[in-house]
Amino acid sequence: MSKGKSIHKPKEGRELKEKLSGISNASDSSKRLTIILGFFIFLFAFLLYSQSISFGFVYDDHTVLKENKVVTQGIKGISTIIKTDFWYGFKDEYRVPEYRPMPLILFAIEWNFFPDNPAIFHFINILLYAITCLLLYFLLVRLFRNNIFPFICVLLYAAHPIHTEVVANIKSGDEILCFLFAIISILFTLKAVEKNFIPNIIIASISYFLSLASKETGITFLVITPLLIYVFTNTSLKKILTITSILGLSTIIFLIIRFQVLSGFHDKGFINQLNNSLVTAPDFISQKITAFFILFKYILLLIIPHPLSHDYSFSQIKTHTLSDPIALLSLIIYLALGIYAIIKIKSKNIIAFAILFYLITLSPVSNLFLLIGATMAERFMYIPSFGFCIAITFLLIKFTKSDGIKKKISNLKEFTTSYSTVIIILFIIVGLYSIKTFSRSADWKDNASLFSKDVEISDSSARAHYSLGYNLLVEQYPLEKVKTKQTELLDRAIKVFTIAVTIMQNYADAYLNIALAYQDKKDFNNAIVNYELARKYNPNPPLNLLGNLEDLYAKTGQPDKSLSIIDTALIHFPNDSKLLNNKGRIYFEKQQYDEAMKWFKESLSADAQNANALKNIGSCYGALKDYENAILYFNKSLEFEKNKDNIANTYQFIGMSYKSLNNEEQAAIYLKKAKEVSGNSSAK
Repeated sequence: MSKGKSIHKPKEGRELKEKLSGISNASDSSKRLTIILGFFIFLFAFLLYSQSISFGFVYDDHTVLKENKVVTQGIKGISTIIKTDFWYGFKDEYRVPEYRPMPLILFAIEWNFFPDNPAIFHFINILLYAITCLLLYFLLVRLFRNNIFPFICVLLYAAHPIHTEVVANIKSGDEILCFLFAIISILFTLKAVEKNFIPNIIIASISYFLSLASKETGITFLVITPLLIYVFTNTSLKKILTITSILGLSTIIFLIIRFQVLSGFHDKGFINQLNNSLVTAPDFISQKITAFFILFKYILLLIIPHPLSHDYSFSQIKTHTLSDPIALLSLIIYLALGIYAIIKIKSKNIIAFAILFYLITLSPVSNLFLLIGATMAERFMYIPSFGFCIAITFLLIKFTKSDGIKKKISNLKEFTTSYSTVIIILFIIVGLYSIKTFSRSADWKDNASLFSKDVEISDSSARAHYSLGYNLLVEQYPLEKVKTKQTELLDRAIKVFTIAVTIMQNYADAYLNIALAYQDKKDFNNAIVNYELARKYNPNPPLNLLGNLEDLYAKTGQPDKSLSIIDTALIHFPNDSKLLNNKGRIYFEKQQYDEAMKWFKESLSADAQNANALKNIGSCYGALKDYENAILYFNKSLEFEKNKDNIANTYQFIGMSYKSLNNEEQAAIYLKKAKEVSGNSSAK
């Protein structure tokens, strides 16, 4: 065995590797066993999530996929994807300081060949997950030189319920690709250590770059990879540093590209109260002690993955202080884990490696070193959980004394009989995990299922309630045809949104949707109250908010307030044709026809095909008894008018204008047209 391939024999963890590696051989039968067990893991991982293939697009799938105008261009959109941030193409106001082109490129290719087909996207997500598990197994076989440790570890990993968010949510393909490319990079790095250094390290570097391009947290493998080589091989420090430097070069190249792409990006409150409740902590100490409490919750979910939720935003996690025993315990646990790992890693201890793998891969999303755009998320455990599985596997093998078996095992029967005790325990754990994973993944069937389920778990989360309310109002209500059920959906939506604003009193989007629901119920007074609250808490209110509020003030006989809203809106949207037209309408209603015409013409300057503005100019001329110009503008409006009721109305105005000019012949023609169009419209 070459020096690069040999395994150190340190105390404790090294002892387990020595015992386990001593029972293996390189026979064809042993290789067949490895392939059989690997195939079992692949098949298990795939089948466990196979029900997801029938699911639709859920949650953030709409943001980065279904409603993303760049991704839905298919292959044509790839050039734009490479040059833009992760959410670019969804909505102009939705931008994030993240550069993850790889998952978007994959989505674009899938969309190109299978447009709007969620089954294909789910299938590929599950397939990539199963491949990840298979490669993890082969990686551990390479490191431990046996099948039992890798089999236990990866089966635990494949079944763990905390991964359901990643596998069942297509958007989280970024997590899957990040880990998958990192594993490929490690495999080729190990090959480079053994032989053919240059070609293998080049492939390893490219794979590592692709991991970074899938999700920025892949940068942790700049530390994990050399640590793994140190623990599991006899590679010299000089060679480890060389490998790290080469991977570091890939990191620099990626960061330069990322900086260039995001250089013009301005963070519009991405890290805010709603996304990350740690922002509201009164001081630095309480912020960080709360972060440790969240890290403790991660450990609890790894041990007992129940209940699970997609949302832990404000204010599901309460702020803690040093005086809180559970928060203090969290800090002590993590300090103890860190100290133990640092001390023991020198002896290449497996538990120490597992702890460091967990801590290092968790660090970018821990909210300890910098605040991120989320308080807590189960998807953040997708990679760190592998460290947990390594540690649990080590303890299981020690507990069952499976490392004491000396005989060489070369077939499946010998494998199951020799390790019967630990395999029985494994299958009990995996069975329980699988039941939870299967039931939890079913919650991701659609938005209605996910949001209605998780609002019960995250009952203190403003966004969890908002998501359910939005689903009721925007996704379910428009499809409902029965009037009574429509009313029920509106009432439920208002109730859920109201809980959201009770939790977070400055939740502008929730107030906006409450207003929309009341507006659909024709309860204009309550709609106005909530529009004003939405306006109060949003420093840059959207056009639809201001437009709807102005319209309601007009409908409720409050023209001065309506005009005030328009003037405010024009500050932000000075060239909006509809706003300018509405301003003219108010002056028209006040019988200030010259002033009204001025704003109608401003509206026409902003949009030369605005049929309403043209018609309104005609009405102004009619009110001023300039019937020839009135007829001219009425006819111009007909060139762009699509609504048959409006067309009939315009014919009526033209006929009346001709009547005022004593042109009875033309008046009769247009009044007849008005009746014909109106009659056809009524018949339809």
